[in-house]
Amino acid sequence: MTDVDEASARLDAFIARLQRLDLEDLRLIALPVPDPEERAALLETVDRVAAEAGRTALVDDARQRARDAVVTAYNRHAYDPTWAGLNWGRSLGTTRDRLGLVVAAENAAVAAVMDDLLDEDLVATLTEPFEHAAGMAGSTTTPSLSLDRPGPQGWVVRMVFGVMLVVAALVIGAAEAAAGLIAAILAGRRASKRR
Repeated sequence: MTDVDEASARLDAFIARLQRLDLEDLRLIALPVPDPEERAALLETVDRVAAEAGRTALVDDARQRARDAVVTAYNRHAYDPTWAGLNWGRSLGTTRDRLGLVVAAENAAVAAVMDDLLDEDLVATLTEPFEHAAGMAGSTTTPSLSLDRPGPQGWVVRMVFGVMLVVAALVIGAAEAAAGLIAAILAGRRASKRR
């Protein structure tokens, strides 16, 4: 396995981990958006080392895949029907908070690709914000109300709704049958009165 293959495997593992993390946990901490000049200098160093190692395309892919994973997670939660109604009143954070998480994920993905070529301090600088947010996994105190990926409480709610739907279907069916029977009886009475 070549160095590039190993770096690609590390990227795949990072993206898989990122996709398993719950956005509710990741956004518990408002990550700061890095200073643009400091980040530009950091990225210049990363890009120079990546070019020397032939990993420029892989670094670009890492940034894109991390960005896509975070944006997709936010998109999935933008319209989230729940058993309690729609989530329109629930904030997913400010644009600055979202950007902070995207940048942190991009930097951590780049670190996964480049950690064998960069010094430990630079790797720590790249990964620390994301690891800080990822360290909050499992910390949300409210149960997921989502019908898309329910937690243990969500499965109970799904079962209750399922039973309610069956009962409602039976009641509606019985009401329709009763209405049909009443209509037939009334039609029969009218017909017998006319004779």
